[in-house]
Amino acid sequence: MAGYNPLAFGLTLIGIFGLLAAAYGYLLLKKGKRTPEDDGAFGAAFCIGGVLGLIAYIQEYFLQTSPPQYIEVYGAGYGIFTIAMFAAGITLLKGWEGTPSRYLAGILGIVLLWLGYMVFKHQMGKNPLPTVIMYAMASLGALLLPFVGAPTTRKWVVLAATLLFLGFGALALYTGLKATDGHIVSALAAAAKAAAEKAAAAAAST
Repeated sequence: MAGYNPLAFGLTLIGIFGLLAAAYGYLLLKKGKRTPEDDGAFGAAFCIGGVLGLIAYIQEYFLQTSPPQYIEVYGAGYGIFTIAMFAAGITLLKGWEGTPSRYLAGILGIVLLWLGYMVFKHQMGKNPLPTVIMYAMASLGALLLPFVGAPTTRKWVVLAATLLFLGFGALALYTGLKATDGHIVSALAAAAKAAAEKAAAAAAST
């Protein structure tokens, strides 16, 4: 579809699942432990989100709807988040021991932090500050995940990770919806311009 941009959908998607991660953290704080019921429900949701995210991530590379530098930074960050989301989902769903996936998330958090620095260094986009904040919150939340779920985990660690994912999810969701609105406005403007040019050409030919 002409003008379709998977990055807008991707931002909306990871915003939703960032908020879902915050909801899971809230349940951990409330109950004080993981439960098979919560793990199964959230695990299935994260797996679905990871698959949908991977589809949109592949689309971005094939459709090339954004300049290469934006695909390198935003596309890579989005892809990394979906990988972590799917790894967490399958771990929760299958009831596997969570240490490997938590450490994977921590490593990916370092990469996200670097990508946020790239956005700041090169001042990418019209307003890079919200993007830098979004990357920072996601990366710091991911860096805390190796400590979440460990037997000696303190509540403040879970609370900090929950708040970071809450802030990240809300900002990503807002940014994704705003980007979708911007794409619609641009498409409508282009269609109106094309119609006006067609009408002008028809009037000139008569």
